[in-house]
Amino acid sequence: MKRTFVAITLIFVLLSSLTALAQEPNQLSVLQADISNFVAKLAANNKDIENTDAQLHSRESDFASLKAQLSTAITDTDIAQTKYDRAYYNPDMFTDEVNNQLRHSLIAAKDKVNQIKNSISNARTEIAKLNSLILTLRAQNSEYRKHIQNAQAEMFDIQFKSPTWVEGYGESIMDENASVKSCRQLARLNAMRDATEKAGAMLISSTTVVQMNQVVKDEIKAKSQVQVLSEDVSESYGKAQQVSYGEYGKFVCKVRIQIQNTSSYNPYRE
Repeated sequence: MKRTFVAITLIFVLLSSLTALAQEPNQLSVLQADISNFVAKLAANNKDIENTDAQLHSRESDFASLKAQLSTAITDTDIAQTKYDRAYYNPDMFTDEVNNQLRHSLIAAKDKVNQIKNSISNARTEIAKLNSLILTLRAQNSEYRKHIQNAQAEMFDIQFKSPTWVEGYGESIMDENASVKSCRQLARLNAMRDATEKAGAMLISSTTVVQMNQVVKDEIKAKSQVQVLSEDVSESYGKAQQVSYGEYGKFVCKVRIQIQNTSSYNPYRE
């Protein structure tokens, strides 16, 4: 009756685990699709920023050139004004034809100044729009990066905190001073220790959100808090068996446990 209960409990645990594992790939696929989508948007925005920045530099160069042209045009206008005033206030010294030429030259010089000023005003407006566009694109990029980081954090939680089955092996060598009971217990304890140590490496290897450097991997391993959820007691798992070895023999034990990381650590939320 006890074995039947244990078997039913193990089946229930396995079914629950399988259900959770079946849901995880869908969640991971959705999150990965979100990351890919925002990465594509980020790349497109970066391209737009690059193009807009090139336009901005071009317009700023035009703006500097227009300011230089304006300075020259103002100087030319002042000269034209001086010439015109001299002719205007000394009518006896200049013919009507010369006066008309000087007047037209002055008008043309003033028109050129006004045209350049209009061009400068338009260039200034365009520069302001381009700067505003770049700020908008950069703000969008900031939001995209937040979305990417949040999705990566969720993926990390799913992968890093999902229940995982792991096997461990342990042994305990008998001697004349050791009891059978203590050696049997020690073999099982060593097997459990081996399984939990392997669990840390498995948690890291199952986390594929990004390519992590060794420093991050070491930090993940250091901050892992492995909790044993259940143990597989089928077949010979968990049962220490005595085998021939040396004068007194030894006990060997193999365990299969389901573990889960309970740490709240997440490098994307630090």
